[in-house]
Amino acid sequence: MMKEVIKMENMMCLEFVNNSENESFARMVATAFVTHLNPTLEEIVEIKTAISEAVTNAIIHGYANQHKGIVKLKDDGSKDKSAIKDTRGAFMLPEKVVSVVGVYEIGGFNTVYINNKVNDLQTFADALRRNPTNIKVGYENLYKKARQLRPDVIVTDFEIYATMLSKIRDIPLISLDNIHMITQTRIDYPKNHFAEMLKAKGVIKTYVVNPKIHILTSFFYPRVRPGKHAVIYPPVIREDILKLTPTQGDHIIVYQTSRESEKLVQRLKALKDEKFIVYGFNKDETDGNLCYKPFNEDEFYDDLASSKAVICNGGFTFITEAIHLKKPIYSVPAIGNFEQTLNGFYVQKLGYGEYHEIMSAERVADFLKRLAKYQEKLDKVKKTNNDGIIRELIYRIEKYSKLK
Repeated sequence: MMKEVIKMENMMCLEFVNNSENESFARMVATAFVTHLNPTLEEIVEIKTAISEAVTNAIIHGYANQHKGIVKLKDDGSKDKSAIKDTRGAFMLPEKVVSVVGVYEIGGFNTVYINNKVNDLQTFADALRRNPTNIKVGYENLYKKARQLRPDVIVTDFEIYATMLSKIRDIPLISLDNIHMITQTRIDYPKNHFAEMLKAKGVIKTYVVNPKIHILTSFFYPRVRPGKHAVIYPPVIREDILKLTPTQGDHIIVYQTSRESEKLVQRLKALKDEKFIVYGFNKDETDGNLCYKPFNEDEFYDDLASSKAVICNGGFTFITEAIHLKKPIYSVPAIGNFEQTLNGFYVQKLGYGEYHEIMSAERVADFLKRLAKYQEKLDKVKKTNNDGIIRELIYRIEKYSKLK
């Protein structure tokens, strides 16, 4: 008597809570599951990478502001191992030690602000005056050092000389910054700033040209545009900020990077019942309810951690540190700076505070009445560290170094 043999297709489904610690567990399970296909070492590495992308993207994009969620990983046992290589997202590899050979100063591009507004004419004039020297210094410090050290890869945080050097010396280029969110993702933005958006895109595209990968840092997570080679990570937070324990005092931090903004800050004197600690003007004095302080790192961190809210422009670093410390934000972006406008816009869209185009005592007073609402949203933001983006960078350096 003959028995009928029924052949079943293999498959696997794994579910776990949205803790980043489970990413390595998912990689281990997935690679163990495909061992019957006898994958090569290179294919195992690719599978681990793709699993890391999928899991981390699910945690970041699916549960960006939630403490609890379930990530489901399903493998249908496909023998087409190459299909998994097209996944896009985050990568996690063990950290390695990187030694610093030297630090060399190069010139850069500066935006000129007058009365908290970008002055295009002055910015252009400043660039004409500085660029000849900047290019010479950039050549001396970058091209000659690159010829001497023969780097395997270049990592740039949005400056033009790295792109030039990458093309001249044929060195793989990695871009790591926030500003390329504007060109690489489907951002939402105030439609009355359409012209500023186009101008920003034009400038950004000339600075960093065709890198191997865009590693993006952001506190908001739109989808990456089709055909773009980019991954998004939470913001890089300074170690000193990560160590802080936030409390809620009775003061408000005012942080302005343009001295032209002092006239705007003076309007806060009308709010006599509020105490404002003001940084950015390099002054040590008290003017009514305004306490001006020169910048001192330790004191600034303590004041920020113990504040009840912050008032700032639209600078990415300060906004992300305020979010990390769960401080409601009143953002007044510099007029004409689309990157700042975008950051302020998303602060309001995500419910972390408000975005206004002018500093108004009445609007600040209304903002302070709504702090509880913004605090509730901020309390739901998951705290992150820098481990993921560091591992991503190490992985990319290793990967693209092999192209040399």
